[in-house]
Amino acid sequence: MVLVLNDTFDRLERSFSQATRFSSDASHELKTPLTIMRGEIESPLQTGSYSPETKSLLDSLLYQNQRLSSITDKLLLLSRADARALMLKKEAVDFSAMSHDLVEDAEILGKQRNITIKAEISPEVIVWADKSYVRQAGPFP
Repeated sequence: MVLVLNDTFDRLERSFSQATRFSSDASHELKTPLTIMRGEIESPLQTGSYSPETKSLLDSLLYQNQRLSSITDKLLLLSRADARALMLKKEAVDFSAMSHDLVEDAEILGKQRNITIKAEISPEVIVWADKSYVRQAGPFP
């Protein structure tokens, strides 16, 4: 019975390691083509010589590219965390100020859809964390 359990745990551990490696490899492999695609989409947007339909299409493609890039970044983050290879640069972070920035971002996006944002943020909340990861946890990385 003990041998069967040990064998099962070994197989589970190998499967978990393979899944972690796969998500890390997939994330890395997706980053380059997504970056190239983004550049190809942004290039005509910068020239300004296109029809309104083309601009709408390019804006949509750029938005979807950014969504895929965000998903890829999050997969890479998860795979690093799973592999215990996540390097954190902890520092004092003004969480109140960061929250105000996020609310301002949400207000800008909300105006486009007539959405009003209300927030109550306690002043001077300081957390000891990696600022970039705290920012990623918000809705606007």
